[in-house]
Amino acid sequence: MSPDESRVSELDVLRGFAMLGVFIVNFVEMNSLPPGESGVYPIWNSALDESFKWLYQTLFNEKFYLIFVFLFGYSLSFIVVSAQKKNLNVDIIVLRRMGSLLLLGVGLAGLFWWGVILIPYALFGLIMWGLVRAFNQQINCLLAVLLILVVPPLLNHIRLAHTYQYILDTQSLLVLYTHGGFWNWIQLIPVQLQGVYWGFFTDGLNTPFYPGNIAYMSMLLGLFILGWYGAMHKIITTTSTASYLKLILFGILLFVITRLLDPKDYFFLHRFSQTLAMSAGIIILARVRESPLTRLFALIGRTSFSAYAFHLMVGALVFYLFGLFQKFSISMLFFMALATYLMAAATCWAMQRRFGSGLFEMLMKRMTYGKDG
Repeated sequence: MSPDESRVSELDVLRGFAMLGVFIVNFVEMNSLPPGESGVYPIWNSALDESFKWLYQTLFNEKFYLIFVFLFGYSLSFIVVSAQKKNLNVDIIVLRRMGSLLLLGVGLAGLFWWGVILIPYALFGLIMWGLVRAFNQQINCLLAVLLILVVPPLLNHIRLAHTYQYILDTQSLLVLYTHGGFWNWIQLIPVQLQGVYWGFFTDGLNTPFYPGNIAYMSMLLGLFILGWYGAMHKIITTTSTASYLKLILFGILLFVITRLLDPKDYFFLHRFSQTLAMSAGIIILARVRESPLTRLFALIGRTSFSAYAFHLMVGALVFYLFGLFQKFSISMLFFMALATYLMAAATCWAMQRRFGSGLFEMLMKRMTYGKDG
């Protein structure tokens, strides 16, 4: 275990770029009901909204979380190396880290939005760590490839052959979302926490073993594992710029081919090819020259957890507390997400100036290492 413990600027830029996509996707998703309800958006009817819906589905939806999943496994190695240098029990540190993510994820999900990704991150992070401890690198990398490239298409094939029943009571949730007010927000807490389970682990269906959802979880776990071993080999910093250019071309070529052979993306290769090309492009952008854009991405990337919590708070206040759920067109949601991103950057900059880190990063560090962390 030997990745450099110092923060990698390219890593921060990539994480900050991914966070921009997360803001946009989550603002759209926060105006949708959990899985089980197709969703009707009566004001998304203009030609401009049609363009933004195409942009959302093509460039944003289910693309940026792949970067975060990989970086989650990648960043865990820094925590492990830090614990080793301090002669701490690594297993206990990892357990506390995942426990901290789980607790904070439950808190954010209950108060702000059921779609907080930290809960499955924590659970699958523990599974990943168990695999890392149990097997060698070759076995785990092979397992990761199977989890990403083989398991999802097989399970999606099973999904297409069966009928499942959605069981979420979305009507009561819709009433709470649209009514607004503090008391309704309080009533949302237990409903949101139910949404975490039904949304993430059953996809809104009557079974936690829905093949399409297991395929998604399989992909998460595989990317966690690849991220961990990617950090062991320092692939982000040691890969040449010329190789990243080839990755961009490969990603575009793979997208074109899979678009023709697998138009509905049952094999998940559309999103992988786009994510690969985008990530390589951002890393090249970070390497070529420092610019206001890369500095903005790096700022958010260094305090990504605080920025993530900030956008959840803003979204919950506007959409749920003020009763403005589904009151904005999708084009307006894009601009709101961009404005919130800039507000989060200003807030995170102020926190870094005052405390040297984001408040949530400080809290996570305290929960992981204790008061002497």
